[in-house]
Amino acid sequence: MLIERDVAVPTRFGFDVYVDVFRPVDQSVRVPPLVAWTPYGKHDPSPLATLYPGCGVKAEWMSRYTIFEAPDPLYWVARGYAVITPSARGFGRSCGLEESRTSPGCDRAWVRLAEHRYEGRDVQHLL
Repeated sequence: MLIERDVAVPTRFGFDVYVDVFRPVDQSVRVPPLVAWTPYGKHDPSPLATLYPGCGVKAEWMSRYTIFEAPDPLYWVARGYAVITPSARGFGRSCGLEESRTSPGCDRAWVRLAEHRYEGRDVQHLL
């Protein structure tokens, strides 16, 4: 599995959203993406079996790449998919937090977190 962390994806609003991309090593094959858009962070593994022992999820069902409320990249990449996990606007390195307003490229990206607007776009160019 090929893993690319914090890939900058430009938006039509003039700021970047940062994504992690998990995909098959063979880049000559185009694969469909599974996009897990979550505000919970894209670098923090979520051991559900440990955090919530009664949830019915066994520890061996999830790899160390699985984040909260997202598909397991190890499982899905092996089955012909790419998994893309963005830092939603205003979370992680993606512009939108108040302190990021003064960061280069983020001055046009500020929104109040109450104004959640997410944009679904074709992400095939990432693959």
